[in-house]
Amino acid sequence: PDGEQYVPQVQSASERRDVTDLQTQALEHVARHDVSIPVPKVVRTDAGGLHATVQVGGTAHLARLVTFLPGETFDDGEPLPATAYEAIGGVEGAMARHADGV
Repeated sequence: PDGEQYVPQVQSASERRDVTDLQTQALEHVARHDVSIPVPKVVRTDAGGLHATVQVGGTAHLARLVTFLPGETFDDGEPLPATAYEAIGGVEGAMARHADGV
């Protein structure tokens, strides 16, 4: 109803949970420290958790829901436009300012 779009992410059962947790905690860290950095926001479960477990073909997989982040992806074979380097550097600089709090 609010127009927000979401992306469900289901991790492979072979993926280590600590790897998924690290990714989720990194997104949470950025959201707490600088909302201007363009990263997806993790949507908590009804119980308040960051992840849920889903059964797919009898196997348990870790899942999370994040907000959709609009933008463009870059083709590996194409050079980046000059403006992309400035934008990427700006995001990296903003992330670096908050890195000591991890």
